[in-house]
Amino acid sequence: MKYLKSLKNKLLAAFPIIGPHADIEAEMMLAGKKPVTWMFVMPDDGKPRDIRIKLEQEGRKKLDQAVKEGKLVSIDVEQRHPQAPNGKLIFRHYAQKGNEKSLKRISTFNKEAFNGLEHTVQLDKDIGYYLGYRKRDIFFFNHVINSSYVPSQWKVKMINMNSYCQRAFQETQLEKAGYNLKEWDEYIREIESTLDME
Repeated sequence: MKYLKSLKNKLLAAFPIIGPHADIEAEMMLAGKKPVTWMFVMPDDGKPRDIRIKLEQEGRKKLDQAVKEGKLVSIDVEQRHPQAPNGKLIFRHYAQKGNEKSLKRISTFNKEAFNGLEHTVQLDKDIGYYLGYRKRDIFFFNHVINSSYVPSQWKVKMINMNSYCQRAFQETQLEKAGYNLKEWDEYIREIESTLDME
């Protein structure tokens, strides 16, 4: 049975994926499997009610620790936002050591984009390349999901079907990074149990 699941995951993971590293960004960064990422900096005392936001918050704490230990590098990008505390939001950009040039380029590009400024920095490749996405993932997102020629109802069906492929891809990536999937599922359940449901 385990062999069949592994085979099924490999097959589904071969398809193009939308958001291939969603919810596992920190794990991929810590395993050295992703070159660059960024995350919203929620206050540590924030109480998210959504599992994805909670996973990102916990992942950011791990990445911050890796930066303190000298394993990763980071740059903060501020976005002006009238409803945010102090009128700004912080997005922390992280990179593997040796990717500082890409980190600087992406963080400057995002700072200008997030704040509606004229771009002084242009990316020489698709942003998905910098984030470690496969060519097929980038192509699928840019030329199918974002295509004005593909009918909306088809896009919705593809996105819904893609969730199975995304899950399979993420499981294969976690295994390659040395994670035990049973322990990972237990970690997810533990995180879910801490959500503030008030």
